[in-house]
Amino acid sequence: MTASTDLDDTLANIRARAEAATDGPWFVEPCGDFGAKTALIPDVLRERYGVNSLSCGEDFATAEFIAHARTDVPRLLDLLDEARAEAEQWRQAAVTFSDDYHAEVNKRIDAESALNGADTTTTDGSEA
Repeated sequence: MTASTDLDDTLANIRARAEAATDGPWFVEPCGDFGAKTALIPDVLRERYGVNSLSCGEDFATAEFIAHARTDVPRLLDLLDEARAEAEQWRQAAVTFSDDYHAEVNKRIDAESALNGADTTTTDGSEA
């Protein structure tokens, strides 16, 4: 398996998990007596305020990360797709440029040789 295939498989798995998750956006709010933070995931099937909650204790940064992951991950996947497509366009342009460049350089060398009075006849006697 190539690195590209590994990356493609990994990204496909991440995208599948993101698409299977409860729709966002998710949010964070304080709960409990000690100001603990909870990442809240909207879900109309739940009775408790219409959300699933994932307790993060007092770690606000973790709760915030989890809450934002629902919208951040799909956005990052879309941006990566765009960047990979653009990289492929540049890769193709470089190949085309490389081929064209060498042909143009050879034409320029032939033209300069002709202008400088160089013998431009080929071994079979025809003009180059």
